[in-house]
Amino acid sequence: MSLEEYRKLFIPMIESELFVTLKTMLDKSYPELKDAIYFHFGFSEKNDIQKHGKFIRPLLILLGAELLEQDWHKVLPAACAVEILHNLSLIHDDVEDHSILRRGRATVWKRWGVEKAINIGDALFAIAGKTMQTVPEGIDEKDILQGSQAFMQTAFSLFQGQQMDMAYEGQVSVTLDDYIRMITGKTGVLLAFSSEISAIVFNEEKRIRNKLHLFGLNLGLAFQIYDDWLGIWGDESQTGKLCSSDLIEKKVSYPVLLGIQQIPEFKQAWLDNEEFSPKQLLEMVVLLDQYDIQQQTLNKAAYYNNKALSMIETVAGNPNALNAIVQLTDELLDRNH
Repeated sequence: MSLEEYRKLFIPMIESELFVTLKTMLDKSYPELKDAIYFHFGFSEKNDIQKHGKFIRPLLILLGAELLEQDWHKVLPAACAVEILHNLSLIHDDVEDHSILRRGRATVWKRWGVEKAINIGDALFAIAGKTMQTVPEGIDEKDILQGSQAFMQTAFSLFQGQQMDMAYEGQVSVTLDDYIRMITGKTGVLLAFSSEISAIVFNEEKRIRNKLHLFGLNLGLAFQIYDDWLGIWGDESQTGKLCSSDLIEKKVSYPVLLGIQQIPEFKQAWLDNEEFSPKQLLEMVVLLDQYDIQQQTLNKAAYYNNKALSMIETVAGNPNALNAIVQLTDELLDRNH
């Protein structure tokens, strides 16, 4: 099977499982809470899907089970839990970054307010944790417990990375090493968990788990650095966000840090302005282009992508699943949103 064939098989199952999970958990909940969560996920009461995300993390979980030649149906609850955790982080991230668009729609905080958006994210965290504790038939409860513990540690690392991200805003003293530590938490750990969790649930040996974990971790770093590239040079019609959104929000990203370190004029403009006019934004992007920051950013993303591939390609298993994972990995550095 190709990646596209796996997508056609897996994504409807993920969507269905996710909808059923949310519908069950929210059955007797306050209508506004239910409406906001359905809105964010692109669901309606009738399971009509309006516009969903890319399901990268759930796909990795199911492909991981396929790679290990295990029954992927048994890790659908874990796939849903990860997607819910990822989405609650997006809801909170939009609040923290003051983002008004997500997937081409208004963000939850923009529609329901900051206070309610925070609470909606908190509710999703409870749903995610409970979903992760689901014990499928034929799976040892001890393995689910271990998976749940790894899930909670992943969530903590994710929130810590987000805290670092907020703390770094506007700072020029942040080093590239600081930044890599931050995105390891913010992005890397969730992809690492998604890559490893099938090995945990099916009680694979530690060596295999470590390889899958390192694959996902490096993939996460590549993904985030490429996302940083999109945050400045991405097409607004494709990303669903304002052009140069990271500069507008004065977000410390990989290309911004390179600009601060390598371009005196860029650093001075960053220090002198609390916000940038449209003319200043254009000048900042021109400076980054003149110093080849765009290509340096893409090269770093490719570096981590290659490290990820060097890990996954040493894991023996279903060759079709391995090829699909490699293809997905390559796609993540050739996307427009």
